[in-house]
Amino acid sequence: MSHITINDLIEYDDRRLGLTLLAGKSGIKGTIEHPKILICNTHESEFREKIKDETILIFPQASISGKEKSPLREREDLLNRIKTSKILLIILSEAKGAPDFLLQLSEESDIPLLCTENSSALIESGLMGILRREIEGKVDIHGVLMDIFGIGVIIKGESGIGKSECGLELITRGHKLIADDIIEVEKTGENILCGRSSELTRNYMEIRGLGIVDIKSLFGIAAVGGAIDIAIVVDLIRWENGMEFNRIDSEGGSFEILGVSLPRIRVPVRSGGNMATVVEIVARNFILKMKSSIASRETEERILAKTKKEGTR
Repeated sequence: MSHITINDLIEYDDRRLGLTLLAGKSGIKGTIEHPKILICNTHESEFREKIKDETILIFPQASISGKEKSPLREREDLLNRIKTSKILLIILSEAKGAPDFLLQLSEESDIPLLCTENSSALIESGLMGILRREIEGKVDIHGVLMDIFGIGVIIKGESGIGKSECGLELITRGHKLIADDIIEVEKTGENILCGRSSELTRNYMEIRGLGIVDIKSLFGIAAVGGAIDIAIVVDLIRWENGMEFNRIDSEGGSFEILGVSLPRIRVPVRSGGNMATVVEIVARNFILKMKSSIASRETEERILAKTKKEGTR
């Protein structure tokens, strides 16, 4: 578990959230460690009860726009509810500015006030993605995660290319499904990534023409797994005339997740091709290389040990 500052969040922004600092600049060095994000309707009576420690408040512009001309008592009630709670940050969504009373509150309370023209739902989703990645060392990625010969293989590719169908074929061959569609990836070591499914989609796959399929019920408990360390990424690329692939890894490279670089193998997909066989070969090839590397290091160590021993005679 780590943390970031509000200023880091503003600068990080992924260029998607469109956050603009309006007031409360003195508070942007505050740290975010255990964030709670709350989309607020200022008319909700349970407003205060919903606020937890280190809350980020998102106000839709429509819920706050009339407050500038509302009775003084109503505005003061809103401000008191904010002041008496531990608020890290206030964001106005679908807005280009903020009413004067919120600007004043921000400056007086050192609570940064931001605005964005994006919707509350988009801001909430974007913030959660950033905070999970930066604070918890977690991120969600699209694809299929399989346990193939004991190693974690992510199958990626554009929508409709056949990732889930390839995963289903691998299951029929005795391999395990870890996650379909959304893969939750967590950094568990310096260069170690662990992948698992979300609770909502665990043990399920979505297959074109069939819909949602319960893999555990169809194939048994041995066909699914809980989590696995990710070793390699297979990227399915739609075949186009003129493409040249001399070897299965001829256009390989790396795929970075949470700062960890994974081997990435690009595999062309042709109509009628058996992609499950190709993915198995990629996994076998990776395992073979790993074994060769280990054997090579062990040989070097034996030679070094023998050399040192003979040098002492």
